Amino acid sequence: MTELHFSEKMLSELINYSPQCISVTSIAEGRFIEVNANFEKSIGIPRGEIIGKTPEGLGVLFYDSFIDNLKQELINSGKIDSREGKMVLRDGSEVLFIVSGSIIDINGESFLISFADNITEKRKAEEEHKEFQNYFNLFFNQALEGIFFFMLDEPIEWNDSVDKDKIIDYVFSNQRIVRANDAFLNQYGITLSQALTMTPADFYSSDPEYGKRIWKEFFDKGRLHTETSETKADGTQIFIEGDYICLYDSKGKISGNFGIQRDITEKKRSEELLIKSEEQYKYLFENNPHPMWIYDVRTLSFLMVNNTAINSYGYSGEEFLKMTLKDIRPSEDWADLEQDVKNTPEIAGMPKRWRHIKKSGELIYVEISSFPIIFENKKARLVLSRDVTDRVKSEDALILAKNKAEESDRIKSTFLATMSHELRTPLNAIIGFSDLMKDDISKEEIDSFAMTIHKSGRHLLGLIEEIFDISLIEAGEIKLQFEEFEVNDLLNEIFAVISREQILLGKNSIKLRINIPANGDKVRISIDQKRFKQILVNLLKNALKFTKEGYVEYGFTFEHINENGFLKFYVKDTGIGIAKDKQQLIFDQFRQADDSLTRTYGGTGLGLSISKKLVEILGGEIWVESETGKGSTFFFTLPSAKLTSVPVNPVSAISDIPEYDFSGKKLLLAEDDDPSFLLLKAMLRKTGIEIIRAKNGIEAVSLSRSESDISMILMDINMPEMNGYEATKIIKAEKPSIPVIAQTAYSISGDKERTIESGCDDYISKPIKKQELFRLIQKYI
Repeated sequence: MTELHFSEKMLSELINYSPQCISVTSIAEGRFIEVNANFEKSIGIPRGEIIGKTPEGLGVLFYDSFIDNLKQELINSGKIDSREGKMVLRDGSEVLFIVSGSIIDINGESFLISFADNITEKRKAEEEHKEFQNYFNLFFNQALEGIFFFMLDEPIEWNDSVDKDKIIDYVFSNQRIVRANDAFLNQYGITLSQALTMTPADFYSSDPEYGKRIWKEFFDKGRLHTETSETKADGTQIFIEGDYICLYDSKGKISGNFGIQRDITEKKRSEELLIKSEEQYKYLFENNPHPMWIYDVRTLSFLMVNNTAINSYGYSGEEFLKMTLKDIRPSEDWADLEQDVKNTPEIAGMPKRWRHIKKSGELIYVEISSFPIIFENKKARLVLSRDVTDRVKSEDALILAKNKAEESDRIKSTFLATMSHELRTPLNAIIGFSDLMKDDISKEEIDSFAMTIHKSGRHLLGLIEEIFDISLIEAGEIKLQFEEFEVNDLLNEIFAVISREQILLGKNSIKLRINIPANGDKVRISIDQKRFKQILVNLLKNALKFTKEGYVEYGFTFEHINENGFLKFYVKDTGIGIAKDKQQLIFDQFRQADDSLTRTYGGTGLGLSISKKLVEILGGEIWVESETGKGSTFFFTLPSAKLTSVPVNPVSAISDIPEYDFSGKKLLLAEDDDPSFLLLKAMLRKTGIEIIRAKNGIEAVSLSRSESDISMILMDINMPEMNGYEATKIIKAEKPSIPVIAQTAYSISGDKERTIESGCDDYISKPIKKQELFRLIQKYI
């Protein structure tokens, strides 16, 4: 191979493997004569298809008349100097390139040899860099956080082989801010020109040694996070939180640092307020007068309890934290508790009432208010508990009182209906049979009507006395007259009374009997005789009313209660009995075992209530033992005193009524009411006594003066012109030896004492009983 041939081959190889795109085109026709490998690669067409073709023939499009411009430049200067252009390849992709070239002569023909570089990726990278730079500048300038660059004039070595303290001294004085955004400037209240003069020393002017230690740590680690208290240009204190990174050059030397920092002054103040608020909250929680706790919604476990809860429920703080809400709830409430927690809204709910159990076992009622919170990263609720046990009891008491009031209204309505019936029934008989007696009727009919009128009158009187007694008891007007009596005598007298009542009730088939203990003949009792008889008679009449067959028995036994002696009286019958649920209410006013309008037995429902109150006034108590269909036994106790033996008198069913003869005696009857005068006159007709009448107190005084042989005066108290009290005082002042017996329809506690004080010798109440009147007359004349 000749030297020339070798050189041509080498030149061909160099052109073919050149990193540039090399082509040779004819000037005259613009056809490709030769191209290298990179040219083929760049336009994506093989050499065989390129040679002999023009660019247009290859299907390659050049923008902006690029070929024409190259030709014009060649004509003008004979070469192409770094001309940039763009072409579109067959596949539609665009390629950017820079081309240079010159004209060469080969065998007298001009050719263009061009050298092109594909700058598509380079331009793309430049555009991306430019876009990134724009984004960075936008971020830098618009960021809400302060951003700055601290740079050194010369990079520094930073390793263990250098004098770090000396370097830090140098850095503190020579490292300067070279760029800062508006947020950074606003944080310190400075301008950009002021910022560009600042060094690390300016940021730590109050404590440079501390600053140097921080900066040294920063350079050691290459990054730093700090929270510092700093001062703005106007002297205002601010808090800055920053993140800083060291910048290194290609040799690993520190050239400066980049920082992003935030003004956390408001955050700090908020944290301080939060800490203060939490302290206040904790104080309020711990010292709240009501029990408070926090519980885990998922497990119901106590997470925190206050002192009041500990003191109120009796558990220690440690015990509480091992417990759940179920431990302070009755087990029967657990299902409701779980359902309530499940359905409780995620807001503060309305207060709810629950039952809680203290450690002592005491059951209380509480009102719960709860609020949703997050506690120790758990979904929880804050609870405030108020003890409303007293309120619940009061409400229950009010409900009970309301029910009682309603029941009382019902009872009173029933009582009024009953009373109307009980009063009108005997009045109907009295008035009706009285009218019939005006007709022409036989002696037998008159006797029958009179007996009916008498029974109805006694029944009516009993009703009135019951109402009168209960009114006196309620008003506290009952005054007792205690005297010593033989118990047997009282029981025998009552036997006589009840025997007559038995006849009037048509209960002759029922056996009436007294049961006196073996040593009962030694007993005397200090008692108000009238009230004692009233109690026992009420119980016996009640027993007769509810007994159809069998017997009624009464008596007493001896009892000792707390070393005190009592007599326990009883009335036993074989009647209809009383249901268990009615045995207490029958002692209430206006109550009966059956208080319906369809009841079989009459009565007002006052008898047992009066008996109970009288027994209690006398210092005893009363109760009943009964079973439906098997009879009842009423018991009552009274204080007793054992004395000497007293023989037991035999009891007869009904005592004979003695005859009275007051012939030769004169009675002044002071009575303004004509029917009452006629009744007394009729009562005394067979006794032979002479009666003179005064219609008022003045006439009574006048007759006492004019009639010298008056044996006794029966003085009505309520009269016109002058009442009985005034008349008695005058008469007694003038004739103290004349017996004066007061008669009144008032018959309240204190009447007897008042009549005695006015000078009367004795007292009889209306309606007047004939035998009692006869005994008084016999006593004083």
